[in-house]
Amino acid sequence: MESFVGIKKKIDRYEQEIEALKRKISEEDKSMSAGITGLMTKTKFMVANLGGYSHEYFFCSSVSTEEPWCINGIRITADKEVKIGKLNISGLREARSYDSITPSMFFTILDTAKEQIECSDSPLAKECLLYKPNDFGGKQGDKEAVAYCRLSQGGGKNGYSRQVMSIKNRTVPGYNISEYFKETISGKTSLQERTAVKDMIDYGKARGIKTVFVSELNRIGRSKDSIMNGIKFLRKHGFEEIYLLHEGILINEDYLLNGGYNQLSRMAKKSEDDLNAIIYRMKSGYDAYVQKAKSGEIGLKLGRGSEYRKPVEKYREDYAKELDLLASGFSIRKVSTITGVSLGTLVKLKKMFGKELEMRRNEQN
Repeated sequence: MESFVGIKKKIDRYEQEIEALKRKISEEDKSMSAGITGLMTKTKFMVANLGGYSHEYFFCSSVSTEEPWCINGIRITADKEVKIGKLNISGLREARSYDSITPSMFFTILDTAKEQIECSDSPLAKECLLYKPNDFGGKQGDKEAVAYCRLSQGGGKNGYSRQVMSIKNRTVPGYNISEYFKETISGKTSLQERTAVKDMIDYGKARGIKTVFVSELNRIGRSKDSIMNGIKFLRKHGFEEIYLLHEGILINEDYLLNGGYNQLSRMAKKSEDDLNAIIYRMKSGYDAYVQKAKSGEIGLKLGRGSEYRKPVEKYREDYAKELDLLASGFSIRKVSTITGVSLGTLVKLKKMFGKELEMRRNEQN
């Protein structure tokens, strides 16, 4: 049996370890609080993690010089309760300057309790209201936005009409779409590799645009992973708001922090499953017809009839722009990106008008 002295030594050692752990936690808290306090001297709006999935939002007027780890400002709790005045921030974790917490987002989160600020006599409330966007509690002002359209394959000059009209008809009031970015590219191609998306990002950064409209989720990608990564990519490059018009949802920080990520993940998986089901049914039907044709059960010939031939002049008329670009020395791939015409069609045009294109190129030189 262990002696009393031995047990006492163990208890003393445990107590020392507990005290050391408390000191370590206290030092870490102080270090983190100091970092958060330093952060709040540089930004007016920020978000902080309280552990788990709970977040709080802050407007910081100033850091208190009277008490450590205190600020003067406004705090919106996870339950959307508003606190105004001197706030202790010692319990916060992972606080960060919220580049995507614009005043607009802050007041959107605050919307259900806005009267607490508007009716407050506190100078802090009045200062916060100076950042209030025009649409707080009233009609939205026109905010500039962009739209993204994608076709899987060339659809001619009117190929994008359905998406464009869908976006125009459903655009949220108060937004002005200044540019539509269109491209013909497979949904399997990641957003990071799409030329129109890169142009849209550059355009958005140059003009300070934070909102992009998309007609439907599958314009972003075909698989769950490509959709989720694509949305993450857009947000990383400055688009704080992504409107999916067909699905009727707005993807922003508040949406993602309040269960939206899981909903979005399920929607992306369903979109992938629906596409796979369509592909399966089409392939099954095709295989069944081919099998019947091989067995002699039906007469079947796939593709255009042998008697069909589009006149050369019709090609020249329909693809005048594409021929001009090819004659100017643009590559087939570049022309496809610019016009949306498939690579196969452009190869056919180059074979058909090869000598003519060469002559025109020589004349230009």
